[in-house]
Amino acid sequence: RGMTIEEGPLARVLNVESYALPPLPNLFFTRDAAMVVGEGVIIGSMRHSVRWTEEILMKALFTYHPDLESAGLIYDGSEERRSGYTIEGGDVHVLRP
Repeated sequence: RGMTIEEGPLARVLNVESYALPPLPNLFFTRDAAMVVGEGVIIGSMRHSVRWTEEILMKALFTYHPDLESAGLIYDGSEERRSGYTIEGGDVHVLRP
């Protein structure tokens, strides 16, 4: 469950629950949200909105964490505006000679 926030009268009528930080039920499956290819990183573009926060978290980790420094982002799916396609961990296969 996520962290709850105080609701006003309208929100109490319209929403059963509101969160300051939404729950991340699928964060356990980290191979879907980001992929490392060589020294670069691909940030996923997740299909379901419940997983969109994971993209942002992975981008922050690979951009700012000193132990996860990379050659940069090959593709940043968190910047996509859901134009009908996605890319998740199972979609990427690295081929080597």
